[in-house]
Amino acid sequence: KGDILATILDFDSVLGLDLGYILDKEIVDELSEEIDMLLKQREEARESKDFYESDRLRDLISKKGYKVLDTAQGQSIVKIDE
Repeated sequence: KGDILATILDFDSVLGLDLGYILDKEIVDELSEEIDMLLKQREEARESKDFYESDRLRDLISKKGYKVLDTAQGQSIVKIDE
């Protein structure tokens, strides 16, 4: 379910259809500024091939309740169901 949602939201961001408001509010969670910052730092680490830092940031994001998905289109994120 999370992988499908991440793919749909990836396509939505590219196509600009703004589908997020249609989806269940519990599934589509607003990312906090902190999580958004961590994602940007992780992307920069991956681009500079600093995989140790990239993995550390992925683990930190995971501890905060999100799973990072690396796709051909880039990284996306889904909330971990508890």
